[in-house]
Amino acid sequence: MRDRLLHRNLAGKLPYLPIKFMQISGKPVKQGFQVASENPVNRRIIELITITGDSLMVNQIDSKTREPLNHSDNAVIKTMEMYQAIITRMAGNSAACKQWCIPLVTAILVFAVKEKTYLLIWLTLIPVLICYCLDAYYLMLENRFREGFNRVATKIAEQTFTRADLFNLSPAGCKRQLLLKAFTSPATWPVYLGLLALLMVAYKLAFCHA
Repeated sequence: MRDRLLHRNLAGKLPYLPIKFMQISGKPVKQGFQVASENPVNRRIIELITITGDSLMVNQIDSKTREPLNHSDNAVIKTMEMYQAIITRMAGNSAACKQWCIPLVTAILVFAVKEKTYLLIWLTLIPVLICYCLDAYYLMLENRFREGFNRVATKIAEQTFTRADLFNLSPAGCKRQLLLKAFTSPATWPVYLGLLALLMVAYKLAFCHA
């Protein structure tokens, strides 16, 4: 109860207390606090000043953190650009899997048919499967970050995007569901199915010329 009364009495007077302590001690403000704190009542007042100042600062930070941001804010635009950069990088990684796998498998099959090495033909299954899994994985990450991008765009449109959401580049969506979707996507399986068909053709050609 006494603390509440002190808080009530201190309302609107906090900036002037250091000056009064300075006048009491006849010394600078910091030393005035030190001298004034020798009195138990003054010591309690100084503690209340510190607590009140800290709580006011925390409330100001919380209010700024929860304040919705405009879509034209530079930090909001930068956050969306970072999302787009991640999506572009994941799409590039997915395309790189195909760009590396197709010429590698083709070169191995041509050499295997020419040298009639059947084991080498079946070894091409390893890079095909590895690239297929990596391709689907990067496509899944791309779709998850697209979901995150759409979620942030929705929050910006609804004016619920705050400073706490800035640069929080987290993916969204169900990982298993999107991974299954990536494995069955027309952007992945037809390419690697074609490579498996090419492998079978190479095996038959090597077998016929044996």
